[in-house]
Amino acid sequence: SLAEQGYFKDMNWLDRAPTKVYIIGENLLEDFVEEGKAKVLKETVSASVTKEDAATYVVVYSRVFVRDHPSVDGKYVGDLFEGTEVHGREEGDWLRLDPASAELCVRIRQKNSGPTWVLIDGRQLGLGRLLEKKVVPEPESPTGAAQSAFPIIRTACYEDLPSLWKSDPPDLGVILMPNFTKTAPEDPQQGVIPNNIFEMLGGLPVVVSSRCRLQSLNSLADGVLLPQMRCPFSAGAGDPSLKYDDNGWIFCATANALAKAALVCPEPALPTGKVKIMFWGIVDLKYDHHKPLLERIRVLETGDGRISRFSGDGAPIQKHFEDHYQLQEQEAALQTYNFISKDKKLTHDLFDATGYAHIIPRQVCFPRVYYPGIASHISAELGLREEDEEELVVLKLCNRSRAAGVLIVPLKDLEKVLQEILEPPAKLQSWFEPQLERLKENSARDFGVVRDSFEEHVRHWWANESPSFVAERCCSSMPTMRDGRCYDGTMRVTFALRRRPGASETLTPEDIEVDWLGGYWKLPNADMSSSLLRERIISQAKTGTAPVQPYILMEVYGALSSALQQLFGAAEFTSERLREQYKSQPELAAYLIARRALSLRPEQRLQSLCDVERSIARFTVSPAKSCVESFVHRAHGVLIARGSGSERWKEARGHFQRAVDAHPSNSNALFQLGMCALELGPLEMAIELMNKSLLLDSDFRAPYVNLGVAYLRQAAHADDPHKAQDFYLRAMEISEACLMRHPASPQCNYHIGVACTQLAFYLQDGEGVDCKDARFIELRGRAAREFLEARGSVEAARRLSDWQEAQARGIAKKQQAPWLSVDDKMLQAVEVHMMQGQTLKPIKIPEFIGWRLFFWRV
Repeated sequence: SLAEQGYFKDMNWLDRAPTKVYIIGENLLEDFVEEGKAKVLKETVSASVTKEDAATYVVVYSRVFVRDHPSVDGKYVGDLFEGTEVHGREEGDWLRLDPASAELCVRIRQKNSGPTWVLIDGRQLGLGRLLEKKVVPEPESPTGAAQSAFPIIRTACYEDLPSLWKSDPPDLGVILMPNFTKTAPEDPQQGVIPNNIFEMLGGLPVVVSSRCRLQSLNSLADGVLLPQMRCPFSAGAGDPSLKYDDNGWIFCATANALAKAALVCPEPALPTGKVKIMFWGIVDLKYDHHKPLLERIRVLETGDGRISRFSGDGAPIQKHFEDHYQLQEQEAALQTYNFISKDKKLTHDLFDATGYAHIIPRQVCFPRVYYPGIASHISAELGLREEDEEELVVLKLCNRSRAAGVLIVPLKDLEKVLQEILEPPAKLQSWFEPQLERLKENSARDFGVVRDSFEEHVRHWWANESPSFVAERCCSSMPTMRDGRCYDGTMRVTFALRRRPGASETLTPEDIEVDWLGGYWKLPNADMSSSLLRERIISQAKTGTAPVQPYILMEVYGALSSALQQLFGAAEFTSERLREQYKSQPELAAYLIARRALSLRPEQRLQSLCDVERSIARFTVSPAKSCVESFVHRAHGVLIARGSGSERWKEARGHFQRAVDAHPSNSNALFQLGMCALELGPLEMAIELMNKSLLLDSDFRAPYVNLGVAYLRQAAHADDPHKAQDFYLRAMEISEACLMRHPASPQCNYHIGVACTQLAFYLQDGEGVDCKDARFIELRGRAAREFLEARGSVEAARRLSDWQEAQARGIAKKQQAPWLSVDDKMLQAVEVHMMQGQTLKPIKIPEFIGWRLFFWRV
């Protein structure tokens, strides 16, 4: 287009000498040279291998080393073996491999890890010839003019441009995705074009790409040579409505015009009213601006925004969502998106299959079966060197969030850790007995494990029902400063998916619109100088947050927008496809098919689960098979328990029991079997089962809540006042333990309110204390605060609204906690002003007291 408009020396691009194009920017060197290394290395790593300068060689030695610099002192990164044909540029005695040849390396350290070299002649090392050049005949060209059709393209850093401009000026400049965002004065403004660049280039035509449509191009006036348009070669070019896209928009102007223009990225427009959406999600990722573009972002996991926490710098995101979006809970796609986002293996594979392998860490998946040597197999598949014992491997459970079960393990310790986490106690009941006795005799919250300790995460692995686990190479972010210290943070960005107007029922990627809601850094407990791996690497918002600069968010949005469309819109999950995709791990395929079954239409769910149950009968006996059997039985029980039949808990109990029999350390199955006992009795059995569940998974909110219910009901049944007081104290203890981990648990506030009220009555009636007694005043005051906290929650408001709506329609519906008439009486009793000598009339609580929490984890 520019050539046709006459902006080059000749009118016809094809008839002139090769046009010189410079791609200009910062951090364009493919590798960084440490201080003190030979200056000549800068020249050897400054440009990629092109087809024009590549030579073809064949490896003629049995094995040759591949290195990260053209020197025998360069770091070893892989091997090439005899007979392998490779391509690359000759640089002295070395051959710089092109990317395709680098992929042929065995045990390569990292995919797309930068330039690599191999020595051509090993005689200086006493080895003889290592590579032989293969002569490739040049293709005949009908005319000399056709050869000149290819422009000469090279990259140029801002620092190198002045000297290049004098010695070999280009015909066209290209600047890819510079930073146009407004930044704070103290911000380093990475990606901003230096002021002197455009002045130096003068009238040179410069093509500029951006991640969003820029405002104020009118300020370029007559300097615009090509108006702003969507780039047909970007990842999201097929979607004209995409708001962010890497290299998604291009325009061309003279450098003189660009020097005077004030180009900015627009602020995201706020929705008018509440926008109906299909899914609210989060992406946790590592980001490092100092790495090459395709290595900056590494997606760790995706998740459901409804169960994610947003604190500190993330708190405004929650409010923004509540103010401007409305999740359609009945949307059919919601179940599918939950299915995708909640499994780390599935998410990773979908990103890979849809062309976004560059944004995910290298990952391998293994059945949860220990065997000697498993660590060596994992390290080999991750491309790690066994001799480098300090290399870090990240072990993850496929189906857990909140960093539960995430372990950062040095390579030297990997075998030992894998044996510990993959082999639960052989005699589990013997392991349970002393711990259950301690809970009975001592505190109701003493589960014998320190929060977030290695021991707690080992138990997460024992308790999990996924048949597979994943191992990844450890990724890091650029340092984030807080209080003068550097942290390796994890960035959390949030998004909403909405259906494009006019979209068909079967959604394609282009039928999904992505709205970005913001992002922030979650910081780990310890800074980057700490020797404690988990405390230094695992980020949690509760330990600290930091804001993310707008230009970084823009880059993340550009890289992920089309990726999320593909992730959630391109996959079709049928039993046949999942079985074929994971045929090497049939247990994983069966588990995913069973999970997928629960997102189907109600009439299809049970049949699909039964099909899975029949298929796994043919599997070889193994811990992985037991996990799948346990999940399938539990899922069957969940379908029944979620129904409306009067006998549903009795019918579900058999399925939950079979789930426990198949996998005795399945904390989900133990909890749901405990729920059957809570509904059907006896309460002692409910307490034992839920305690077992928490002993294995002490971050599981539902058992805490329902243990509170069980203790309150035991108190309501107790004839002995002293025993009743002990049950109330236990209800308070377990509820306080839950609130320490899960502050947004109004059920626990309610249970504490009930317990405090009843304990105040016992002080008055049993010990005869006066209304001015400090203990009596404290219990009444706390009861009032906890009741009001519970009633002020979103869940309580929804319960009240549902009851009021039923009343308005004339539908019989029982009122529920915390709005029972007995709750009104207790709140009035603890709020009323008492005169000296006045006493309260005791309020008897019903046997069905308690705010239950049904949590299915399917």
